[in-house]
Amino acid sequence: MQALCAEKKGGVGLRKFAYLAFPFAGGVFAAAYIMPESALLFSGIILAAGGIAFLFIKTAASPRLTRIMFGASCGIIWFFLYNYILYAPVTALDGARTEIRAEVISFSEKTEYGGAVRARLLSEGMPRVKMVVWLKDGELPLRPGDIMQMEAKLTLSSQQGSGIEDYYRGLGIYLFAGQSGGIDVIKAPNTPLRYAHVYIAHGVRSLLPKLFSGREEGVMAALMIGDRRQLNNDPALMYALQRSGLSHLISVSGTHVSFLVSLVSLTVLRRRRLANLLSIPAVLLFMAMTGFSPGVVRAGIMQLFIIAAAELQREPDPLTSLSAALVVLLAVNPFSSRSVSLQLSFAATLGLILFSGKFHSAIRNIAPVKRLMEYKGPLSKRIRSLLNFVIAGFSATLCAMVFTVPLGAVHFGSVSLAAPFSNLIAMWSVTVAFCAGIIAVALGMIWLPLGKIAAFAAGSASGYFTGVAERIGSFGLSAVETGSVYMVVWLLSAYAIFLVWFIMKGAFRRVYLPAGVCAALMCLCLLLSWTRSRDMTVAALDVGQGSCTVITDGRTAVVVDCGGDSRPDAGATAAAYLRGLGYESIDALIFTHLHDDHANGARILFEQFDVKCAILPNVRDEESLEVEKYAPKETPMIVAEDNLVIRAGELDIRVYKPVAGGSNEDGLGVVCSRGGFDAVITGDMGAVSEMLLVALNPLPDAEVLIVGHHGSEYSTSEEFLGVIKPEIAIISVGALNRYGHPSAGVLERLGAHSARVLRTDINGTVVIRSDQAYERARAE
Repeated sequence: MQALCAEKKGGVGLRKFAYLAFPFAGGVFAAAYIMPESALLFSGIILAAGGIAFLFIKTAASPRLTRIMFGASCGIIWFFLYNYILYAPVTALDGARTEIRAEVISFSEKTEYGGAVRARLLSEGMPRVKMVVWLKDGELPLRPGDIMQMEAKLTLSSQQGSGIEDYYRGLGIYLFAGQSGGIDVIKAPNTPLRYAHVYIAHGVRSLLPKLFSGREEGVMAALMIGDRRQLNNDPALMYALQRSGLSHLISVSGTHVSFLVSLVSLTVLRRRRLANLLSIPAVLLFMAMTGFSPGVVRAGIMQLFIIAAAELQREPDPLTSLSAALVVLLAVNPFSSRSVSLQLSFAATLGLILFSGKFHSAIRNIAPVKRLMEYKGPLSKRIRSLLNFVIAGFSATLCAMVFTVPLGAVHFGSVSLAAPFSNLIAMWSVTVAFCAGIIAVALGMIWLPLGKIAAFAAGSASGYFTGVAERIGSFGLSAVETGSVYMVVWLLSAYAIFLVWFIMKGAFRRVYLPAGVCAALMCLCLLLSWTRSRDMTVAALDVGQGSCTVITDGRTAVVVDCGGDSRPDAGATAAAYLRGLGYESIDALIFTHLHDDHANGARILFEQFDVKCAILPNVRDEESLEVEKYAPKETPMIVAEDNLVIRAGELDIRVYKPVAGGSNEDGLGVVCSRGGFDAVITGDMGAVSEMLLVALNPLPDAEVLIVGHHGSEYSTSEEFLGVIKPEIAIISVGALNRYGHPSAGVLERLGAHSARVLRTDINGTVVIRSDQAYERARAE
């Protein structure tokens, strides 16, 4: 540790570690994302050989090239060894139905379909890996240290689809086990010391509902113990946080860890040595309580380096501590390289380390800012203090965005333009909420009424934070969507412009010049992306296991169903698609039925768009009421008791009432047409309902069919296809879904009718356009 905390002036040995660590990480990332598994070992050996060769080539760059090649070689070979030795035995268990023995490592929780608990496999002859166990009995109380024995079906967490596979593998959870028989539980006789952090985190989580309510509880759980489950069940808030550029603030970061250390320091009256001594176990406990998620581990390790540097009277090197954290995470679990949390956390920190001084100086040197800083009149000190605060916050946000913007564009399909402003006015509230929350929990454990008093400040701060996110996120240009090729061009051009600005000297380094060029270029690209085709367009969005179809004609937007299990939420996916085309309103929002996989994105659409009318089936149940409660009072809610014909712009929409009863059958059929171009959507109708639909209503030959029930064997019958004769059949389905959709029978029937089959699990979002004569469909 002492070697890694050398003074900055003599820190050559210090930076040598970073020069080795970052190539190691690069090798792991290349192995995870780019290189075929069969080429890993060979590539690692070749790089190692190149590193050895540079040992004998005496040039100024040879030592650095040697470290880079050796580091990359170690990363690639380590990924290969981990995959071959540790992970390959796990893959052999995929699909096995067997008796397992496992130790519980978390508290069980109730789920929609039963219960779930995390456990470590202990069965003889099987790898001792972590897994999620799905329980039949959601009320079964299990605690860390309990031993379970049961028959279960094992599946790889990497085979789950819906964007969660990388999340679980990043946490080292490689298996899912579904209980298929009885279960025997041996209760732990006492609380195992090795799970003390789990019990503490559970105690904090159990106390939060008594101190906070609603969204405040979810925000505090995310800030204090890294538990984002409640927030993930609030997609409208998550979407607002993403658009406003504030989502990173609810992830535990270095700021939260440093405030934790500050609180420890205050409790011992700032006695430095004692504060440092107590801060180390406090940081380690905090990392454990949050489940050792990549972002928290990164923050914790960097804070430990700061503490060690202070004790050794050395100046810490942030780049080295960051590289050390990265090496630790990837050495323990190289699959964490695919974790979005890890990528964003390290990217933001790297941007702060590399550019904070340069950006801060550039902003201070802007002429108006410089004049204000040099102002000598009344209140000059306060003005300078305020300016320094604003400049520091603004430059920090810009630095963090340098590397996170491309990641956000790739992972979330959007770039927040409001982030610098929203962070400036909201960051303080997260600090207050976190610190006041810790105090409230500590006092609440002593005496609940006292904790509630302290919780008022934390709750008020978190309420302010979510309010800012919702208000800023609701603005149309708070974020731009990168689904348009024009916006991709703008993003690449903006980076190229600022790269030129960064390396140039003199007058050309005035920051407002590249900023103005980028702003003008963005306006041009937005106008081009909003220049919509006047053709009728049918887009089946990739929402995982669900369905969301957007139909447009250049002026009008109609959405049929909006639900699924994708990340981000189906509503966010639909909103991003519509905003990418410049739409701020939806002419008709139609739900064939109200199951989650067709309607759980409704809230975001109602909150983010002017919905001119919503059409629902004539079913009055909890799901219907759940959708209706999100609709503004001024939105007309039409219950389709009979067939409806709606004219929206140049689109003719025919909505057919349910023709049969039952959970899936009691839904609407929809035909959207313009001229001779027709799209047919049947929701989750089965074969009987399909035949009744065509028998009672004159359905047209369809250019596009959204295949019923995600390709279920019991829909899309031979008789139905014989009537509508689709040219293109789109199956909206989640990758690796647990239902086995689409079925082989449906694919065979579609093939027999010469329909071109496109699937969202393979093709992603599918966009079909009519040609000007409405004679045929063409896929993009």
